[in-house]
Amino acid sequence: MIDVHNISDYLEQIEKLCNSDLQQSQNLLEQLTDVLHEHSFSDAVMAKIWRTASLVAFAKGDNIHAKQYGLRSLDYAEKSGDDVVYHAAQNAIARSMYLEGEYAEALQYFQNSLPYYKQHNIIESIATTLNNVGSCFMNLGLWSNSLESHLEALELRRKMGVNQLTAQSLTNIGLVYFHLEEYDKCLEYQDDAEKIAIEIGNMALQAAIVANKAITMSKQQKHEQALKELDQAIELNKHIGDKPRIAIALLNKSVIFCDIADYDEATKFVEQALELGEEVGDKHTVAAGLNVRGKIEYGVKNYSDAIDYYKKSLELAQKLHIVQEQCSVHQNLAEVYEKEKQWEKALWHFQQYYLLESQRTKEAANTKFNHFSALHEVEKLRVISEIEHTRNEELTALLAQRDEALALLEKQHTQLEELHREKNEFIGIASHDLKNPLIGLRSYATMLVEDYDILTDDDLKESLLTIQSTADKTLAIVTKLLDINKLESGKTPVNPQPVNIALLLKLLTKQYSEMAILKGITLKNEQIGNPIDVFSDDILTVQIFENLISNALKFSPPDTTVTVRTIYPS
Repeated sequence: MIDVHNISDYLEQIEKLCNSDLQQSQNLLEQLTDVLHEHSFSDAVMAKIWRTASLVAFAKGDNIHAKQYGLRSLDYAEKSGDDVVYHAAQNAIARSMYLEGEYAEALQYFQNSLPYYKQHNIIESIATTLNNVGSCFMNLGLWSNSLESHLEALELRRKMGVNQLTAQSLTNIGLVYFHLEEYDKCLEYQDDAEKIAIEIGNMALQAAIVANKAITMSKQQKHEQALKELDQAIELNKHIGDKPRIAIALLNKSVIFCDIADYDEATKFVEQALELGEEVGDKHTVAAGLNVRGKIEYGVKNYSDAIDYYKKSLELAQKLHIVQEQCSVHQNLAEVYEKEKQWEKALWHFQQYYLLESQRTKEAANTKFNHFSALHEVEKLRVISEIEHTRNEELTALLAQRDEALALLEKQHTQLEELHREKNEFIGIASHDLKNPLIGLRSYATMLVEDYDILTDDDLKESLLTIQSTADKTLAIVTKLLDINKLESGKTPVNPQPVNIALLLKLLTKQYSEMAILKGITLKNEQIGNPIDVFSDDILTVQIFENLISNALKFSPPDTTVTVRTIYPS
């Protein structure tokens, strides 16, 4: 029998069972719905009941009912005037929107509740909402915002001492590092999370972590190990009846088989994933599945079918604001249109890919900068702590130790100033070294657009290859600048190899010609003697020459000539 006077305790029991025994949770909820016809409850209680119903439906993967129940909960909550119940209902709706892939809308609901929880210092709700906000940011491709939210949630959950929530935050932080392509760091967080999940016997959480480890291993080309992890994740999810996560695991298996060119197996698993994704209303999985389906058709050279699947995936990804999927599909469409010799469409999709990839690179850079700043702040706090400790010791130490203590303080102060100088120097280098090639890329792309009608197919292909080469070099510069570990060690690696200086200067002169024309400057390239290759780091060499050419154009007045002259030994 249900004690109608202790409904809140009964609902709390149902919600706890969602993570351990979903079937039992559902049975208890059904018993409660029978009681609703026999008793009259306040609006606040009704809001709580429908919120719990929404959470159970969400755990089952039944997103349609999860959203319906959430809206009913919000309706009762608004009539009740109970702020706690109102914000709980908002979070229930946001969860269902998240499952549908409506990340921007879900984010708004989550963020609406966060100030209220912080104002009333409701720690558990703050941590949960921060975790949900971080997941929304992650799916919107805003890595720095996501990492910040998840780290804040992790700190709160560790203080609360709730192992399950701590493991959840650890695996989410690992996923952020996965998107930043720091796979070893990702696996470290996933391993820590898995240990906790096994220890507390949470099968649903363990399944999610195992799946995250699998996709990370696949990125490291450990395909066989990744497939075993995915099979384990599928079995765990089947045991608890989590269809959305089964669909995601099947999709990831398809991706791995596609990577190793086993297109029959890839097709089998992606079709299963798409069917499940449609069944549970997981639009994100459907968008990703259509993209994988396009890759399979491309792999077997069915270019027309590949284009159809890519277009469907892109349309859905744009609707859901999934930046990462849009970026992937634009790149794939550019590649397939190139195969079909449809150069204009290939160029357009490449431009869209480049713009989105630049946005993602900027986010990654922001996260790296924030990480560097965080290290700086931690070091500063550590030194300040040491200073305070030293001052306390000085009160009881012998007067003869005073000079030594002051010398130590001065050294620590110097260390702080050096850290600050290094951070500013790092930011300055990044800004300067990235600006030149990006200006060149933009100028060259502008020239392509303006002269498109008079360019031959060979000219177009050569131009696209030049843009691709310049973009690769720019990405390599970003990678070097953002390597925090090497920066902290004070060493920048040099990779010498033969470099064709004549060809390099020819390309750079062509790349900066548009910039020169805009300033009314004649830019010339002269070669004296027989060209020879030099043994140097190609990325650093490009940076040196780009700086020289861009500075020459920057400080030369109009109606002058800038000559890039190379004199080779006779």
